[in-house]
Amino acid sequence: MRAGWALVWLWMISGCTGASKDSPRAGDLDHPAVATAAARGSGAAASPAAPSPSSPALSDSAFVAALAQETWVYERPDLTSKKLGYLRAGAVMKTSEQPVSKGAGCPQGFYPIEPMGFVCVGPTATRDTNNDIVRALARRPNTASRFPYMYGLVKSISPMYARLPSRAALAESEPDLSRHLAKWLADTESGTGYGQEIWQDQGATDANAIPWFLRDGRQVPNFSGLVSSRDLVAVGQTKRRNGFAFIDSFLYEGRRYNVTTDLVVVPADRLRPIRGSDFHGYSIPEQVDFPFALIRSDQARQYKYVKGKLVDVGPAEWRSAIPLTGKCAFFGGKMHFETKDGTYVSDHDSSRMDPPKKLPGWATAGEKWIDI
Repeated sequence: MRAGWALVWLWMISGCTGASKDSPRAGDLDHPAVATAAARGSGAAASPAAPSPSSPALSDSAFVAALAQETWVYERPDLTSKKLGYLRAGAVMKTSEQPVSKGAGCPQGFYPIEPMGFVCVGPTATRDTNNDIVRALARRPNTASRFPYMYGLVKSISPMYARLPSRAALAESEPDLSRHLAKWLADTESGTGYGQEIWQDQGATDANAIPWFLRDGRQVPNFSGLVSSRDLVAVGQTKRRNGFAFIDSFLYEGRRYNVTTDLVVVPADRLRPIRGSDFHGYSIPEQVDFPFALIRSDQARQYKYVKGKLVDVGPAEWRSAIPLTGKCAFFGGKMHFETKDGTYVSDHDSSRMDPPKKLPGWATAGEKWIDI
């Protein structure tokens, strides 16, 4: 974005110029239809001060790994120093062979990481990269994709599993399974006919393979805090409309299951996959410059003012950015923006974007910021 123009405010009437104008058996998990349908769908720290010059050199063979959703990165090897950001569980960072310091609430020691900052090894971080939680969460967010993980919305309430359920466990935990699968198989809008390919996306090496931590009757590593006993199969229940992020998806006995980012297992057929959008906005001023209108309705039209009347000249593409002259007019009691090609778009279908006349002090000081 052009310097000083990171903030975009919605247009106010005072910013406009111009005069107004009048104007199969679904319960059988081995059934081919069920298996085929399932198979078909078959952080680092923010930018802060660097470590102190006395920090030991980082090693290509020494690592520290995050064990918590938020493993804090500190500006100095001190729990009271500024928090620069956090590592997400499973992140593995280069560090030094020995800690910088111990004590002060961190008896196992602070370790420097790249590109800067210090992590306290203890309950939220480890030097053991073979730790089960670290290994299970080895898949990192894909920041080049539209979504960093696979996502799904709960459409049908179901158990959350700590291990793969046996047939007996399914009968106990999901007594409605036959009815549910029959409905899922027949639903072409949000069941088996919708978005099942998403569970095979996101760079998975084998979208059908069972993760190592669930093989041979194992339980998931207790990252969620819900696995209170080694005998547990189900550890909770989803709620309708809950959203989950997933790090893995696989087939087991003809049914697809997904592993959440906090390491619990949810049946994929209970979820509506989230496809997301390819739309990612516009670069200013490279692609469009102020003032411009963002079309926010898929029913928007463009008009020309001909002999005292508005004439419809065609659609205004949803989410398009249309350069404006800065002039506006009222037609039939509705505000319309004049485009640079001589047409008009209604403010009911679009939003006018202008740079702010005055930036707040922290913006002019060079802070990175987003205004929504």
